[in-house]
Amino acid sequence: MTISAQHHEYKTHYFEQPKAAITLHRAMTEEIVNCVDASRVAEGRIFWLPSKTDLPRGAVRRHHGKGKIEDRIYDHPVVVVSRPAEASHKAVFHLITSLDGKKLEDMYDEAVPAQASRRTWYLPIWPTPEHPDAISKKTRKRFPTLKLRDGAMLKKESWVNIRHVYDIDISLLLPYNNPSDPSRDLYYFESQSMSQMRGKCKGLTEYEPGPQYRGGLPDRSRSELLDILTDSSVSADQVGESLESLSLEATSLASEPFERMFQQTAVESDRIAGSPSKVPPDGKKNSYFMSSLHDNVVQPGNQFLSSFQSVAVLAGQRTAAISLDPFLSREPLDRFWRDTKGATAVIIASL
Repeated sequence: MTISAQHHEYKTHYFEQPKAAITLHRAMTEEIVNCVDASRVAEGRIFWLPSKTDLPRGAVRRHHGKGKIEDRIYDHPVVVVSRPAEASHKAVFHLITSLDGKKLEDMYDEAVPAQASRRTWYLPIWPTPEHPDAISKKTRKRFPTLKLRDGAMLKKESWVNIRHVYDIDISLLLPYNNPSDPSRDLYYFESQSMSQMRGKCKGLTEYEPGPQYRGGLPDRSRSELLDILTDSSVSADQVGESLESLSLEATSLASEPFERMFQQTAVESDRIAGSPSKVPPDGKKNSYFMSSLHDNVVQPGNQFLSSFQSVAVLAGQRTAAISLDPFLSREPLDRFWRDTKGATAVIIASL
């Protein structure tokens, strides 16, 4: 063998083979990048459902209701509406669709009863135009426009299909991205929009999420929580969510009482079957609410404040005189919320 031939063999053996290894490593890296971080999967977050051919057979199932899984649901963004505590590897979701760029009123004619009913299945996501049936203050409550946090937008004008509830193993989902906003790697709905979505789903299908897995927390900074708690326009639902996030992060206190209390949803008039009673059996809305407030919020809330008492004292704040019990202080309910938010804001600032 000549020197030239030996050199060629050496070059082939020692320099060409590593190229395959590098290519394999790169492919593995890309595969890892495309996987969803399970700790980021939580209610309200948006992910991508792959095509049917890229998923195992039977990967998507109906979590609620009956019917076959239609092929057109694949290759779409989805919004997680539940991550059950008893099955934390699963994500329960609604489909997000652009309706192939068509208008809802063009797809479903309100003059045809069957089609008019289908119009009630969808809620628009800003900046999609309002629902065509949202023509008054009352109907806008029935068909609200949903919003993403921080002014985020999807690739296309889109709608959430509330009527169908599916589930899938979290490991099979992909991250959602919008090329127009490359720096954003997480998309999720505002608290108020999730409350509206839950209410619409409950009224339309009778589905209501149970206890949630709490391993992953919303990516919220202390300043963001402070903004929420010091804003007088923030609803009780948003306050409850903020308290829940903080208590989980700092003290691991049980948050289910807060969740049950603050996830109040309006029952829609388009409920499929059997409307629940809007008034407790004794007919006293206020007494029922205040009793639930005391049992589910006041007592856990006092424990919550007590656990941070030393931190607040070190910060020079006076929280000892604040009581969460409206029965003892006899303050109006709005004053109660204001005091609660103020006390919690002090705690967050002290952490």
